[in-house]
Amino acid sequence: MKNDRNYVFSQKIMRISLKKKRNISANEFSLTGQIKSLKRNDLVDFESSLERDFIYILEFDENVRYYYEQPLKIEFKDRYYVPDFFVEY
Repeated sequence: MKNDRNYVFSQKIMRISLKKKRNISANEFSLTGQIKSLKRNDLVDFESSLERDFIYILEFDENVRYYYEQPLKIEFKDRYYVPDFFVEY
């Protein structure tokens, strides 16, 4: 896949499939929406004003090569974690 990339974490190579792992849905408790990304030529979802502002920072930072929201699911024994963003510099 063209969006798959290899990264080294703790001396192990991890393949990250950059597909959204969690869908963001509108609710009455937080600000949700989408921003048109010029870097990705795509819509980027956010679920808070902090995430929205971070997307603007990523868009204007010339050192950022690529970023993706809700990029992977990290599974633990009894729960999982989905980071808000993956950023490649």
